[in-house]
Parts: sequence; C-alpha cells; structure tokens
Amino acid sequence: MKFGFVVPTKNRPHEMGRLLKSLEQQSVLPTSIVIVDGGAHDLHPLLSEHTRIPIKYLREKSSITEARNRGIAELDANIEHIGFLDDDLVFEPGALEAMMRFWATADGCIGGAGFNIVNHPVRRRGNVLKWPFLLDCKSEGQILRSGYNTMYCPIKATQQVHWLYGGATMWRRQVLSAFKFDEWYEGYGLMEDIDFSYNVSKRYDLYVVAEAAVLHLHAPGDRVADYTFGQMQIINRYNFVKKHSELSMPLFWWASVGQALENIVRWIVFRKKTFILKCFGNVTGMVKLLLNSKTKILLNDRSPKLK
Repeated sequence: MKFGFVVPTKNRPHEMGRLLKSLEQQSVLPTSIVIVDGGAHDLHPLLSEHTRIPIKYLREKSSITEARNRGIAELDANIEHIGFLDDDLVFEPGALEAMMRFWATADGCIGGAGFNIVNHPVRRRGNVLKWPFLLDCKSEGQILRSGYNTMYCPIKATQQVHWLYGGATMWRRQVLSAFKFDEWYEGYGLMEDIDFSYNVSKRYDLYVVAEAAVLHLHAPGDRVADYTFGQMQIINRYNFVKKHSELSMPLFWWASVGQALENIVRWIVFRKKTFILKCFGNVTGMVKLLLNSKTKILLNDRSPKLK
C-alpha cells in the first residue's frame, strides 16, 4: 500500500529535522511527504539533508486546517492512505510498519487510525471530579454530550475511539475525498481535529494502534498565549457543539463553567499563572458568546496584566 504524509509547520526547523530523521529510520517508508510551511525561514537547506523520502515543500501562510487541505491536494492520486503529522513528533522504531500492518487487515468500515502517543501522561480511569461537569468519564476516546472529549493515549492495546488527535493520524484516501477540515478553525486550530474525526466517526470506525508508537515532544515556540487559549477552549468548542444536533448546548454551558473552575483549582494547587490566565480566557470566551453567538477568537487578543 502506498501512503504519504502532510506536515504543517511554522518556525520549527529543529523539530522538523528531528521528525524527518525518525521517519527515515523506519523499516517502512512513505511514498512521499508534503510539508506546508507558514514560517519565516526557508527550509530548503534542511530538506537537502533528508533525501530518503521524496518531499514536496510548499511555503504558504495558512492556518493548520488550510495547510492540511492544501497538502491533500498535492499528494499523488495513487497514494491510498494519507497521514497528518505534527512537526514535533518523533517515531519510535517500527511504528510505521505496525501502522501499515494494521491497515493491511482493516476492512472497509475503518476510515482512520491514530498513532499511539506513548509519552502522554498515563490517563487515570476518568477524573471523577470532572464527571459532574461532563468534562470526563470512565471511557477513553469518547465525545460526551457536552461536546468535551475524553483522552485515550497512551494505550496498551489497539482500541476503537470516536475521535483522533489530528497530528498523529492516517486516513483512507476515500475518507479525505468525502470530508474536509473546517477552515473556520484558524491559526492554531484548537478542536479542528476533533471536529473532523468525529464527523468521520459517524460513517466509519476509528482506531488507535497500540504498536504504532510515537513521542510528542512539545515545541516551546509559537504557542498560543494562555489567555487566548482559554477563550479558544470555550469558543471553538461551542462551534463544534452547535454543528452536531446530538450534542447538547445546555450541557456545553455547564461543562464550560466546569472548565473555568478546573483552571481555578489548578491555579490554587500549583500556583502557576498559566491556569488563572486560562480561567480569565474561559470567562471572556463565555461572555463573548453570550453577547454574540457568532464570535470568533482572534489570536492577537491581549492577556490581562497579572503581578
């Protein structure tokens, strides 16, 4: 089976080089990679050091959703499976071979599969303190009626889920012909992966492949400010909930209150400014939605000053 990857990136040459090196060391190699670069620096010198895999390099300023849609169009039509990777991933030995072994036996009901991010904190069987606010439950990889999702990585055995991490996935080509990433989710694109994969899950089965192990080594640069991220937690999820009639808007509002309270509790316990800024962002996001249900987050929103 021929498969390829689309990798959006921005100002992360070190991470991109590390990802390509881990791909080149795999026992099975992709047919091609499309890199969509929205950063300030040309990566041609870096890419010249990695020649084992054919790479198509595009320099375009775009959101992550636009970059993914653009990359799909650039992959050859004979590629049967298309994956999306974050630029700060690192593949463990044998990961691609395990993923393609899964696809070799997958029936037509399976539309997408996720890599197993093994360095995520081990998930407890649901955080019972979040249950009353419908922020979490016992089951892994679920979408609750509030619109909130339960985490799933790392896993010990391959399992079916209802959503997939956007930057560590592989899809059938026919799925990507029928579904597109919603370009409403601009910039960082929080929730775009959940929105896309949950849509697909209504028609196809989704799985996480335990043996297809990767590391997600979060890059420090180009992260969204905590206050802005807090707004996105509310506003972007609101956009997701209103698109799906089986989800509940009243439960979304209840869960959003719980989201803000969670950030307050984390600030009290850990005394880190990041959590109180996210809480302020949560509250701001709720107020903006109450004043205008069509509001959209701006990535240049300024954080409140804290001493």
